[in-house]
Parts: sequence; C-alpha cells; structure tokens
Amino acid sequence: MRWNFDKFLIDHEGKVIGRFEPAENPTGEKIKTALETALAKAPKPERDAKVDPEAEAAAKAPEDGGDAKRSENPNVAPPRVEGEREGGSADDRS
Repeated sequence: MRWNFDKFLIDHEGKVIGRFEPAENPTGEKIKTALETALAKAPKPERDAKVDPEAEAAAKAPEDGGDAKRSENPNVAPPRVEGEREGGSADDRS
C-alpha cells in the first residue's frame, strides 16, 4: 500500500474483495462496476411478513423517550450540546 487513501471494497462477510489506488475516482466506472458486482453476489435480506408495525416503531424510538432527532446512521455522531466539550459533557469539567 503506497498511501493511506487507498479504497477497499468489503463484502457482506467482512472480506476485502477489492482495493483501489488513491487516484481512483470513487464515483468512476471501475469502482461502480465493482460495487454492482459485489451487490449482485450478496445474499438478499430476508423479510418477515409478520413484522408487528408497533414493535418496529418502538424499536426505532429514542431510548430516552425524547423527541430529539437522531441519525439512522450509527457512524454519525449526534449533534453536540452547547457547553459540551469534545469527549465529554459540560458536567465533566474539573
């Protein structure tokens, strides 16, 4: 690996199935084709036709019962609260 901006394509089992150089355009044909091929080979998610809509809604509700908007993406940090420091809350001050 020549540089830390290489791009890796990971399959549904966590295996590396593609590696692209830093200069490779992330929206280019080479990566697009690799993604489409990987998605075509991936197992389709199973859907249970008997899902209880109320249980599904409850599972998506905020844990604290509040109505704060939260991202569906677990990799996105929640909005910072005014007075909150990086890595802790305003209550963590010494």
